[in-house]
Amino acid sequence: MTNDIHMTTHPSSESLADNIFPPMTDFEKNCMIEWGENNELNVMSLVNVFSKHINNADGHTYTQKIKNLDFTIINNNFYYNPFVQILTIFYMKQTIEKDDPDYDKNQTHFNNLIMKFWGELLDYLNITPD
Repeated sequence: MTNDIHMTTHPSSESLADNIFPPMTDFEKNCMIEWGENNELNVMSLVNVFSKHINNADGHTYTQKIKNLDFTIINNNFYYNPFVQILTIFYMKQTIEKDDPDYDKNQTHFNNLIMKFWGELLDYLNITPD
């Protein structure tokens, strides 16, 4: 799950990012720029960038916090946003109890979903992995 990618453009150039990436909110653009400053551009480093903002967002539940951040609405629902999809799968994965008899099976299931949504996110962002 740590398939690193290399961007062919420098993400700090906002006008360049506007031409390469799909429509994004300023919040999402800032997160992408922050992510681009990492040495490793992979799913974990992206989730870590967004998680920092989720942890500081208003609200008591995951859903409240996500709703209070400025994610692009896709098909009239922010849950269709590829960023939100990956973050939600990571959140759900963290809720699995280690003493659950199906722990390993559930971990594998969520890892497969993360890889699926990671691929969809890269397509959405027009990024090609190396």
